[in-house]
Amino acid sequence: MHGKARKEIHEMNKAMLGKGGAFDKFAGEDGVMNIEEARIMNEAMKKGFAAKLGEKVPDYPKGHFKKIFDAYDHLSPKVEGFTKRDSRVGQKIMEWIRDHRITEEEIDTYYPMGEMIYDEIDDLDDGNTQKKFFMDSLKKPDDKKMIEQFHKMFDSFDKDHNGSLNHREWKKMYNAGEKMGEKMLGSKGPDFSEGDKRFFWIMSDAISDGKWNAKHRKNGHGNVTWRDEKRLGKILKKVYLEVQEDEAEDEAEEAKDAKKEEFEDLFLF
Repeated sequence: MHGKARKEIHEMNKAMLGKGGAFDKFAGEDGVMNIEEARIMNEAMKKGFAAKLGEKVPDYPKGHFKKIFDAYDHLSPKVEGFTKRDSRVGQKIMEWIRDHRITEEEIDTYYPMGEMIYDEIDDLDDGNTQKKFFMDSLKKPDDKKMIEQFHKMFDSFDKDHNGSLNHREWKKMYNAGEKMGEKMLGSKGPDFSEGDKRFFWIMSDAISDGKWNAKHRKNGHGNVTWRDEKRLGKILKKVYLEVQEDEAEDEAEEAKDAKKEEFEDLFLF
């Protein structure tokens, strides 16, 4: 989010949560917002936004408002409803989620890398256990045990214990990971060239340039942290699923065209 937008949101929250602001007005004397008070405040805010934007603000999907209220309500388990402090905490949580979600820009940037990896794995024999493991993993949530094991491997190659890997350390970890995958799964994975691995390193090193990492960007390039690796893994999984979907659409389109050509051939004399 750009600085101007952040400033506008900050000013809006200040007006809403400041002394005598919208929260105080709608929450009443007890300073705790129940669901009915929250609905009334929400409707008033929608009218205000509509007047400012010049168009109607859409309603929440059925049941969605209650879910939002419950999320705020759970921030203070001993209080029925939510306080002004809960509102501030909830806003911080939403800002963190907004700033750390995987963006379309990241998916577009890492699509070539993800497509290369996916295609190489997809080209392995159908009986290859690494291929099966990879394809199965796309259908399931991330395996926490595998992530923990990878984290331990990362730390073991961080020889100077500075929390990051330089190119040499990263390359040793990558090669060890290939051998470990082959040993654990009993099949050989894709045979990437040294140039491919160099490309993977460059892309791994560049992951820290994202907005999600703004507070740590001073670390510069030439090192990959565990946070970078986790972020890259999440981006690539989204890319793999997009590649899979794109290839399925292409195959369906090719099958459709082939069927059309077959039909047209029936009328050729």
